Amino acid sequence: MTELDVRDLVKIYPFTKPGLFDKRGKAALKKQMESPYTTNEGVIAVQQLSFTADHGDFVVILGPSGCGKSTLLRMIAGLTNCDLGRVYLDGKDITDLRPEERDLSMIFQNYSLYPHLSVFDNIAFTLKNQHMPRQEIEVKVKKVAEALSLSDKLDRRISELSGGEQQRVAIGRAIIREPKLFLMDEPFSNLDISLRRQMRKVITELHERLGTTFLYVTHDQTEAMAMADKVLLMRHGMIEQAGTPRELYHHPANLYVATFIGAPSMNLDRSAQAEKTKNGWKLQAFGKEYLLPAERITRISSEKAAASGQDIPVIAGIRPAHVGLSLTKALPGGSDVPGEVIRVEHLGSEMHITMRLRDEERSEVTAAIPSAVGSRYMKGLEVSVSIPGDKLHLFDPETEENLA
Repeated sequence: MTELDVRDLVKIYPFTKPGLFDKRGKAALKKQMESPYTTNEGVIAVQQLSFTADHGDFVVILGPSGCGKSTLLRMIAGLTNCDLGRVYLDGKDITDLRPEERDLSMIFQNYSLYPHLSVFDNIAFTLKNQHMPRQEIEVKVKKVAEALSLSDKLDRRISELSGGEQQRVAIGRAIIREPKLFLMDEPFSNLDISLRRQMRKVITELHERLGTTFLYVTHDQTEAMAMADKVLLMRHGMIEQAGTPRELYHHPANLYVATFIGAPSMNLDRSAQAEKTKNGWKLQAFGKEYLLPAERITRISSEKAAASGQDIPVIAGIRPAHVGLSLTKALPGGSDVPGEVIRVEHLGSEMHITMRLRDEERSEVTAAIPSAVGSRYMKGLEVSVSIPGDKLHLFDPETEENLA
């Protein structure tokens, strides 16, 4: 059964008061929203957004600042009203319910703890407000504290805890209610890198133990790829692609997804050309000619595809992890392309080597290789660059959609 069902949510923040909603009402708004970006009376934070999450899913809402991901989470929580659309939890319409009536818990970026109370009292705060018997509260708090490694800190004040410990207290206060849905709005943004890694482990193990649906907002793709069962990548208040981390990485729906997912970002050749032949496609990209099977480009317009012998502009992309390097000299007409190293980045177990391809103006390609073999490469060195055709991604320059 679908745990969470979000249908056609819209949120617009009016520029002035009275605004769009006072003058013409929701019927006029719905008519305007038949296509994106059609109102000039407010900022469209979320526009006709829909998705579902099954019971036990860990869904990460990913995107840059200002894309509407936190607004979406607050609409689901009931902290921000929906201008249009409905939210269903376990088949029940909760769109117009107050936050406390929705059977969900939310963890914020700032911990929102009570500094004058102990760890025990912070975790137990909600249960005390529900007038639960003291003995039952103690059992529940101790169980939660044990799960979050806080058993030896229950008597401490919040001010005596580290940032990671305070965040665990905030998580404990949320999970002790045993809600149907957990919402997390960038909960680790205030923590350093090592603590973020620790807390990712805590959240992942907690999700596995509870088996409850989690909805997690972040701008950090590393968190999304490491934790999610399903990723919703947003831009301009809309979902660009929804799928597993593997699907977004290996099969991006468009150029935005391809360049947002992956670090370092996908290498692009925006001047690539494709030509339809009897045996498939001939592609000129990254200083090399490729012969690709017909199924590699299936979404190009029939008018363009019918133009036999005519070059069709495309954008070609290759992941840095799929770029190969060699110190041997690239032979003319061979499978490799000559290049010159212009930048070397040491990142522990991995190195990012950026080359300028010879005979290609302003064409740069970055390779991600293990540090064990990367130490041989230095700035100014001439290298051979291998870009396999079966790893190329091709996009339409106009629509930016994946052509495969």
